[in-house]
Amino acid sequence: DPDATAALSPDGLRGYVREVMGATAGNVSSMLQDVERAAADRASSSEGGGAEQARGAATPAPFRVSTEIEYLNGYVRRRGLAHSIPTPHNDRLLHYVKMLCEDISLGNVEQL
Repeated sequence: DPDATAALSPDGLRGYVREVMGATAGNVSSMLQDVERAAADRASSSEGGGAEQARGAATPAPFRVSTEIEYLNGYVRRRGLAHSIPTPHNDRLLHYVKMLCEDISLGNVEQL
């Protein structure tokens, strides 16, 4: 089929990717939404404790930030380990996401 061959050619695929990019340019990924929500929650919880902090109350404990990337990539990592299949790129991405979530949990990220 000539149409399928053209669509699957490098130029055809490049054109399709550009179409998708244009159509979804305004989208916000669910991971970014998770991270922004956690950062906003962290900011609002630290703003509300003025009087308690003035009386010497303890700073609230860090809270857990999680994303679906941790869940999905964690699954890939566990399956790879179970079958002795290395997943170094996945593991690196998972590590970076966990570091970002930890920084947000500790209040180390001021702006995304």
